[in-house]
Amino acid sequence: MDAKTLNIILVCIATPSTLLYGRVLHIIIANRSKPLYTSFFFRVSISQALFDITFIPCYFACQTSLEFPELHALLLSTNGTLWPQWAYSFVYTYLYAQTFGVLLISTHRVLTITRPFSAITKFLECFPRPLLHFVHLLVPLPGTALIFWGQPPVKYIYVNATRTLIRYAQPEAINQNSIIAIAQTSLITAICMGCYAVIFTYKSNESRRRSEFALMAVSFFLFICLCLILTYFVLLFIMSNAKNLTAMAHLRTSYPLINALFSYSNPWMLLITSGETRRRVFGRF
Repeated sequence: MDAKTLNIILVCIATPSTLLYGRVLHIIIANRSKPLYTSFFFRVSISQALFDITFIPCYFACQTSLEFPELHALLLSTNGTLWPQWAYSFVYTYLYAQTFGVLLISTHRVLTITRPFSAITKFLECFPRPLLHFVHLLVPLPGTALIFWGQPPVKYIYVNATRTLIRYAQPEAINQNSIIAIAQTSLITAICMGCYAVIFTYKSNESRRRSEFALMAVSFFLFICLCLILTYFVLLFIMSNAKNLTAMAHLRTSYPLINALFSYSNPWMLLITSGETRRRVFGRF
């Protein structure tokens, strides 16, 4: 897929989804004192939204900027600064934070269904909101710090033959980061799969099972996205080992689409699973 087509698709996905996400986020924050919106799920959704909403804008700033010749001199001048490192590492930073958010949501859901009155469920429900957001923001820092200070610097290189600007990271660093991403995504995918398997098979009354139908559908979609992300990093690792730069460049165009589906599923999930949120979203703005 060429860059122009990709950018158009991303804008078409991001624009309505961001507006919806903003509306849902406003509802959650404005009604955070009401019982429905004080739950652990909605508290996690606030910090998760920070990453979900900003991924595509960050992608445009870090990746799409390479396609504008007018910016080449500026980007080349950033070699030796932290910008090239961030432009490369933001994918991993967002991955670690977003998948951790899904892990929190999945774990909490299985606990509320199977052990609603357990000590750990009560602990999560009473976990202070500021501390929860702080932990969520803290999780991606170790992996990001490794890229910034534990690996060779990322740099921009101008390719005269094609008159294009590329961002170059050492293959060894790409392999290392891919392994970490594969390990984390595999673990979280396995845990989420176990959580949803328990949710879907848990013996409960018919009314609860009907109320969980929408959750089952959306949760399965999130699981598929996690599987796609895992597949992406496995392929990236294989191509990096083979030093197939052309294939890697083509593969990287698929990730923003996968992440967009992953990121923007949250507001749609809230619309499907929360009747109160639906009424507020489609009510008076």
